[in-house]
Amino acid sequence: MRCSFKRKIRMELKIDLASKPYPTCPYCNETLEKMPSRKIKCRSCGKEMYVRSTQKVFESSLLTREDAMAADQLKQLETYGVTSTDFLDKRTELSQKFGGKAKSADAIWAIFNDLIAKNSQDLDALRMIYYSTALFLNSEGKDYSELLRQSAKMRLLSYKKEGFVEKVGISTGGEGLCSACSKLDGKKLSIDEALEKMPLPFNGCTNSIENGKQGFCMCDWMPVVD
Repeated sequence: MRCSFKRKIRMELKIDLASKPYPTCPYCNETLEKMPSRKIKCRSCGKEMYVRSTQKVFESSLLTREDAMAADQLKQLETYGVTSTDFLDKRTELSQKFGGKAKSADAIWAIFNDLIAKNSQDLDALRMIYYSTALFLNSEGKDYSELLRQSAKMRLLSYKKEGFVEKVGISTGGEGLCSACSKLDGKKLSIDEALEKMPLPFNGCTNSIENGKQGFCMCDWMPVVD
């Protein structure tokens, strides 16, 4: 009886282990003893693995940095009606186009471009999409300056379209954010002059976000009421 009971326990344990396989490194496929609860370096390849337990796009909740960033970005893109299915469809489309598995970042970038085209007549939506795209490029270590400039431009064009704003002023977002940008605080220009000179984003900005990268200007245009 005792042997039969032990055999039953072993069988149940084998079934349980089979249903819950050990996690593996998303880079080198090294098997881990258990699922980590937060970011951790792989002992085998030394690369950082990221945990995203609530995401539903990738098969495992243990992700590469790029896939983790894509999962995070998708949550924000839900604001624009983008779903995980849209992401998977876009990645499949790009993979067929490239003749190989497309990167997660490529799919996110393509979705942003689609949103820009889709909202081409909505200046307020464009401003936010350009800004979000700039943040994404910055996190990827890529040049985001033109996207940030387009975001600032959409703000000015929106004021001009409304018709009751003639002048705008620069708001630096408070003291201490960037000493270089603080010199611009309160500067006033007509909308046409601001559109011609486009001083924002400020080229000399030293503001840092995302792992210390400098130059992501947080200044914005505010309407001036005389």
